Amino acid sequence: MSCKCTKCKCGKQLTKPLVEQTKDQTKLRHFDLTTSDPLFNWHTNNEDSWIESLNENDWTFQFDNELPVSLEPGKIIQIPSGIIHRLIKGSSDLSISIKS
Repeated sequence: MSCKCTKCKCGKQLTKPLVEQTKDQTKLRHFDLTTSDPLFNWHTNNEDSWIESLNENDWTFQFDNELPVSLEPGKIIQIPSGIIHRLIKGSSDLSISIKS
């Protein structure tokens, strides 16, 4: 199979690096450790949101031009609409809740 990832040539198809479920007004997202790093791109959201980790992990969150911060359970990070940000993959899976 030819590589669909134009950045790293990993052989995986280019897809969103997550599984998402919606429960009430909250999105639950699970990020798989095996997902290719280039899929965790800088991006913006169309609305304000608040994220919270649901499991122990060593992933980090980063706003553009700022240092990464840890995503330990219980920490809530507010992401204003239109602000550039990204996740930096750790060494385990990550589950988060997102409220808008």
